[in-house]
Amino acid sequence: MNAGVIAVSGPGVRITLDDSKRAAKEQEDPMLFLIHEQYIREIYNALWNGGAEAVAVNGQRVTTNTEVFCGGSYIQINGTRQMPPYVIEAIGDTNNLSAALNFYGWFKLGDLQQQNGITRKLEIKEKVMIPAGKLRNYHYAEPVKEGT
Repeated sequence: MNAGVIAVSGPGVRITLDDSKRAAKEQEDPMLFLIHEQYIREIYNALWNGGAEAVAVNGQRVTTNTEVFCGGSYIQINGTRQMPPYVIEAIGDTNNLSAALNFYGWFKLGDLQQQNGITRKLEIKEKVMIPAGKLRNYHYAEPVKEGT
């Protein structure tokens, strides 16, 4: 379970982030109306800090091997192109997860929501399903034998 290679379920949260439906005016920066990869990373890092036991973004399990970066009009997660809305799900104590979100930047997204119309939504769920992550093939790394 610690490696994230089996599917898990349990109580948790579902966060939905989406780009603004409002078009930027001529003098406005259009980038302020989009969900960026750093928002997703900030959210799932906050969830880990809040004690999340498993996290997924748009059905992609977040593990130690997960990459999240901007690819222009999409965000790449685990080698797959993801488009908004971005649904981040986490399993854990819902009070702790919510508190961690509030501490680590939920209000920043709220400011962007009010100013630019991006969507952010937090739902407390009795049951969240987190898919298994992909097994990684190792070609160079080998386990170290005890005592060496």
